[in-house]
Amino acid sequence: MASETTGSSLPRAVLTGVAVAVLVFPFLTAFGILGSLTWWAFVGLFVGLVGVVTAAVVARRRGDRADGESVWDAIPDWQYDGRHVESGGLARGEQEKALRQLQQRAEWEQERSE
Repeated sequence: MASETTGSSLPRAVLTGVAVAVLVFPFLTAFGILGSLTWWAFVGLFVGLVGVVTAAVVARRRGDRADGESVWDAIPDWQYDGRHVESGGLARGEQEKALRQLQQRAEWEQERSE
């Protein structure tokens, strides 16, 4: 599942890298940091900056999803109404109950239609 998410977010990561490079390079040239570079060195730095930012964004997204989709995965259902009620456990419990009811109803309707 992480590879699907990373695959779909790669264009967004590249776009982020291009946006950062487009925003940073005018400041670098305005302050004379790049000096008098040849066009190929300028293009190389631009592509390198896009690559570094893209890699950082992709790594960050992979790291965010490495442990699971939600912190609620570590909390048992029976604790939603107890110690975790103030941190959203009550709403989480109600949502999961509603999802279970929807799934049961869909299965019942599917069995009924067969």
